[in-house]
Amino acid sequence: MKFLSTLIVIVTAVMALTNIVLAEEKKKIVFLADGGKNSKTHAHEGGNALLAKALEESGLGFETSLYKGWPSDAKAFEGADCVVIFCNGGGGHLVMKNLDQFENLIDEGVGVVCMHYAVEVPKGRSGDLMLKATGGYFETHWSVNPHWIAEIKSLPEHPITRGVKPFTQDDPRRIFNLGNRLWHTDSSFKEIPAKYSLLSARNVSKEGGNTEFADMRSAYDNLESKIKNKIDTMICEHSLIYSRQRLGFDMVKELSSEEIKNFTPVEQPLVRKNKVTNRKTIFLSSHIGKIKNWIRPDSMCFIDDLIEYATQLKFKYIHEWSKNDLIIWDNRQTMHRARAYDDLKENRDMRRTTVLGEEKLI
Repeated sequence: MKFLSTLIVIVTAVMALTNIVLAEEKKKIVFLADGGKNSKTHAHEGGNALLAKALEESGLGFETSLYKGWPSDAKAFEGADCVVIFCNGGGGHLVMKNLDQFENLIDEGVGVVCMHYAVEVPKGRSGDLMLKATGGYFETHWSVNPHWIAEIKSLPEHPITRGVKPFTQDDPRRIFNLGNRLWHTDSSFKEIPAKYSLLSARNVSKEGGNTEFADMRSAYDNLESKIKNKIDTMICEHSLIYSRQRLGFDMVKELSSEEIKNFTPVEQPLVRKNKVTNRKTIFLSSHIGKIKNWIRPDSMCFIDDLIEYATQLKFKYIHEWSKNDLIIWDNRQTMHRARAYDDLKENRDMRRTTVLGEEKLI
């Protein structure tokens, strides 16, 4: 597998380098490698040699040179069209002690190809230079590209955007709405929870955006008797605060004290009975933040295990939306969640109506 991974990297690099070959002959490629702290499994010098050999023998007009470390003689880069760097990253990256020369190469239009951890340089000047050279870099403890925050500067005129102001990818309003991707029951955080919900698809996403439903009747019926006995009398606290905290939403920072009061937790039974069918269901939701008389960590572990059990494939229906679809569901007997889609690029227009329940459950 290690050989296959290396081969894939090399083939990809060959394709990238082939794109720089124009009508002129002999494009000069300079290969740089460190020794590699795991040289037996990450043979940086050997990888460069293999790639250089493939290019030389391709007949596409490449001239290559191989160096271990950064060349001490600046003439090594004279006439270079591209520099390929195969090395470990961080503070020991080959460019770190040669940033001035690296910047000159970039300014001269020399191409840069990074393999393995050569994409990782510390944040600061080295990161800025790598961003300029390749369009991105791997920053430790930050994860991956892109190194910018998507910004929606304007929105089209449309009923669904009425009143919506421009926002950024990390906008609290967007993060708050991502809560719909958690398993939940509509308005379980209200003293009188919702009875039915209707969702109409006016415009659907090209990819993703499905809605999943889980049957809480069957989930309850299939529980072991000892678990049924355990949860039949349990009381849980529900609040939008709890579900949004799962996403990292800072309610104290983003909401006023008055707004937070609107999300005061309400108590709901963990098991409820449908008065029409007389069937019991598990009244689950990501809005649950605590089981009465339990400490919160124990509560969350238990509820998360129960949600995982109740959302098995055998209890689920997955709806792939088409334009003008209308779905009606019973919140007393189901949980649901929206699935991910590219909400920063696609206009997914869904209209929901929620029917209020008839009475408090407690």
